[in-house]
Amino acid sequence: MCNVKSLAEVSPVFPRIPAKIGIYIDVGSARNVIPAYAGMTSKKIVPRRRLQCAGYRSPHAGCSWSLRTCRCRRSLRSSASNARPDCRPAFSTLIQGKTGMSNRLFAPHLLRRLSITRISLAFGFFLVAMPAVLSKAEAAANPAAAPSLFQPEAAWPGGNDSAPAFSPDGKTVFFTHRDGAITIMMATLHNGRWSQPQVAPFSGQWRDIEPAMAPDGSYLVFVSNRPVKAGDAPLTGFFGGRSQPGAGGNIWRVDRKGDGWGEPVRLPDSINSNSAIYSPAVAGDGSIYFNQPDPLTRKSHVYRAQAKRNGFETPVALSISDGSHPGYDVAVAPDESFLVFSANRVPAEKDQSLLFVAFRRNGKWTEPQALDPHLEGIEARLSPDLKTLYFEADDATGSKPYGRIFQVPLHAYIPLR
Repeated sequence: MCNVKSLAEVSPVFPRIPAKIGIYIDVGSARNVIPAYAGMTSKKIVPRRRLQCAGYRSPHAGCSWSLRTCRCRRSLRSSASNARPDCRPAFSTLIQGKTGMSNRLFAPHLLRRLSITRISLAFGFFLVAMPAVLSKAEAAANPAAAPSLFQPEAAWPGGNDSAPAFSPDGKTVFFTHRDGAITIMMATLHNGRWSQPQVAPFSGQWRDIEPAMAPDGSYLVFVSNRPVKAGDAPLTGFFGGRSQPGAGGNIWRVDRKGDGWGEPVRLPDSINSNSAIYSPAVAGDGSIYFNQPDPLTRKSHVYRAQAKRNGFETPVALSISDGSHPGYDVAVAPDESFLVFSANRVPAEKDQSLLFVAFRRNGKWTEPQALDPHLEGIEARLSPDLKTLYFEADDATGSKPYGRIFQVPLHAYIPLR
């Protein structure tokens, strides 16, 4: 969030200027500051789950989007403030100065005391310096980068939604819905409007979560607690540092059949080697990414299984997570040139999930970097055209907060070649 004192709102005439910049003009024997912003003050947002989410995020580049997530992985639901920027345009503020700071920017009594030469020199300096100023403040002050609620969520029923998986044409979406029961829902887009979600034809009986679409749309994978053998008890999982009866996970696949879907099939034991396999993602060649507990630390670790003609090779732990800090919820580009995932690692605070990106260079993954500006969220997904990043965070606009699907323009956070 934005905790810079006296940070001013951005003018639509002079956007994206850092808070401390000012123009100094000699007026008699005194120096007066004409601020590049007319003031804005910022207030702290007190987390609702204070015991699980202590402390505030440090200011990032003067101002960052305030999207608070308080989550102990899978044992607590996420908790975030309303997704909107702390710094908003307000040209009337520049003119009228109503926010508690001086309104000297266009004060007539100052302008009358200044010579035309001094005014010209001052604004000449401002215009020369402005290009460098704009480039430094691009990410923090760009309203287009602010997280926004996935449009149909405003009309969909209450509950927690996450992990949207889109068909290649973007007109069908599958997602996890939690509201008492936990299941996979689907909705379709017609004439620019999304339908009300319905239970997916292959879900509804078991604890089905985290759908992920194959890039060509020919099949979908998801996580389920359904037993390996019919008649057995639901799987017991492990997350949050402890055993989770009935909340286990194996990855299942369901193929597209004409206009419908076939019967789910469990992936082989080379993938489902235990009952705590979660958060799948599918690459363009069919390789599978997922997370499972590290064999030594028991913290969530990201793995990749290379697809081959008749199955998968043995999964390999990725270097993006080392087992000492949890890594989870991978979304991967079809060509595997980059991936996005959530993690509780520096610069994240305790019980905080930040979104990170890593790139594949010469067959190796780069060191993960937190998205800039920082975004707090889980269950990341990429749109089929790679223009949008989706993730789960809390929507606090209603009387009861729910985890909802938010979105940001991908290019504003991840520089793609």
